[in-house]
Amino acid sequence: MQIYRYILIALLVFVVGCTTPQHTLELINRSESVAEEHPDSSLLLIEQVNKRSVRGKQDKAHYRLVYSEALYHNQIDSDCDSLTRPLFDYYYYSDQHEERARAMYQHGLVMRNAQKSAEAMHALLEAEESLQHCDNPRLLGLVYRTMGDIYGEGCLYQNALEAYKQAYSIFDNLSLEFHSMYGLLNISDAYTSLKQYDIAEECLITLLDYSAELQHKELYCYVVDRLCDLYVYTHRYGEIERYLDVLDDSYLYVGFEIQRYYYKAILYSYKGNRDNAIKFLNLADCCTNPNTIEVEYLKSIVYYNLGDTVQATYWLQQNKLQQEKFLLSILELPILNTQIELLKQDMDIAKERAQSLRFRYLAISVMLLFIVLGISLYVRHRMIMQRHEIEKYISMIGELKQSHTNSSSKILDEVRSVYGSKFSNMNNLLEIYYEHGNTSRESHKIVEQVKSIVNSMRNDSDSITQLERVVNLHHDNILVSIQDSNIHLSDREYKYIVYMLSGLSNRSICLLLNIDDVALYRVKYKVKNKMIEGGLYDKVTEIFAK
Repeated sequence: MQIYRYILIALLVFVVGCTTPQHTLELINRSESVAEEHPDSSLLLIEQVNKRSVRGKQDKAHYRLVYSEALYHNQIDSDCDSLTRPLFDYYYYSDQHEERARAMYQHGLVMRNAQKSAEAMHALLEAEESLQHCDNPRLLGLVYRTMGDIYGEGCLYQNALEAYKQAYSIFDNLSLEFHSMYGLLNISDAYTSLKQYDIAEECLITLLDYSAELQHKELYCYVVDRLCDLYVYTHRYGEIERYLDVLDDSYLYVGFEIQRYYYKAILYSYKGNRDNAIKFLNLADCCTNPNTIEVEYLKSIVYYNLGDTVQATYWLQQNKLQQEKFLLSILELPILNTQIELLKQDMDIAKERAQSLRFRYLAISVMLLFIVLGISLYVRHRMIMQRHEIEKYISMIGELKQSHTNSSSKILDEVRSVYGSKFSNMNNLLEIYYEHGNTSRESHKIVEQVKSIVNSMRNDSDSITQLERVVNLHHDNILVSIQDSNIHLSDREYKYIVYMLSGLSNRSICLLLNIDDVALYRVKYKVKNKMIEGGLYDKVTEIFAK
């Protein structure tokens, strides 16, 4: 029993040692609860957590999830997946759909920042799948919006439009004005990329009125910029004039300074004011990080409006060259949808392998459990049988003592002289058992010694010879008569007659012959029949009269 106690203590120490401290879990949970409303506090709390104190796969995954969300809500972007890759690997096969969706979304954002569009989209699709099993529509809207961004970057504008529409519908139903307005802006961008300028303009006009009503100046500037782009694409240059004042303020909010110069250059060129058009064109050239393709196209428009066909043609050709390079670079990239499908196939294969491996480990664990259980049952059975064996031998010792006590006084001394030392040893062992046999180990030792004594009694031919002499002496040479009658008796049957005439009880005889009660009855029956057939009926009466 002591070993079981030690095993239990070791298991308790192991379990406690592999558990995350309660105060650490409380810090993680507090950080998670305030992440959206107080992101700075959330980040401060999660940074106080000692990473080494977080133990167990589940707690580690939860810690990484809360940490990545704290960074996200603080608008700290990352293109390193050291934090989210373990999240993806842990939750990919999980059925904790709420946390799984959040983990997949965070990993998708990181992969998008790392320009790994296929992996990002795969993570977002997994997030979408999990969100079908839980109630988090806001996150679902964010997933669709990010998917739309990735589709747009891959020039899959129709896919982007569908994703943006789903996101906008969700945000609008949730009355999330900020997300709804920017969702409508994304939709207009998708329509513009698809050259459906009328629908794009309708979206922008609606959004312009909405942002003006809410006095959202930053969004208003974004919408004006998109409208001016749209007027340039549709050659309605005069429409730009009514937004000049807004353009003058837009760069203060969203950094549209270079666009402002080009739009003014186009407007003045449209009006025939060459000096102002060239002036703003030169100011635009002084700005850094221009979009090369768009700049060359805008310059061609300015010179075309000014009637300088040579310059207009030059910049238009440059624009076409840049467009061709851009298209070739896009065409050289693997098709995003194909990449996603291949990646999903690889992940599904890996998932099947992992499940097969888990099933194999489970089968091995169950097998080991059954083996351990079988060994435990076997040990328990052995202990029970050992206890029964102890009881049997104790009973046998008592039977032997009692049988000799009840024997005639003449034969008693003779039989004691044969087995006296052995009975004395077994009596001593019996006393030791009652005094020191409280452990299985000590009991086993005592039983083994008793077994050794009994075996010596079974196989001691000298003792049998001495018993024969004693029996013949006190029963008128009955054994000699049996031997002279030529009756064929087995060794067991002959010993049975000797033990019986020595005054031993049936149980004692069973033990010495190493048989059970049923077998003893058969031996007795055979002996009786053989002696009757051999004409020793009177001897049968003498032997079995007891």
